[in-house]
Amino acid sequence: MNIKVNVTLVKNQKVKGSATVVLDDCFKIRDIVILAKNETGELYVAMPYKTLKNGNKISVAYPLNAEFRAELQQHILDEYMALLAKDEAKSNAENEKTSDTVADDESEINNSSEEE
Repeated sequence: MNIKVNVTLVKNQKVKGSATVVLDDCFKIRDIVILAKNETGELYVAMPYKTLKNGNKISVAYPLNAEFRAELQQHILDEYMALLAKDEAKSNAENEKTSDTVADDESEINNSSEEE
């Protein structure tokens, strides 16, 4: 089965991201949530659900067996980890650029005060 995953990062303590999955280019599942367990921080995937008028929640789409659930979750978490690594690398590059600019500014200030 061809599984395409698109993940969006969420900056939240418990909710880490959301995902959309396309199965075999013919079935799309949105609103899959990537969560972290409170006590361990371990990541897991919650499938989309609908809240009924009486407050009960029912699943909208879900895997029918444990093997496919594990495969789907692995695809989603792999994509999440890749996106997270890319986001952290981008943040580190921006921080280095900012600190280089600050260091250049400080050098210019020191050089101009030495000239006086």
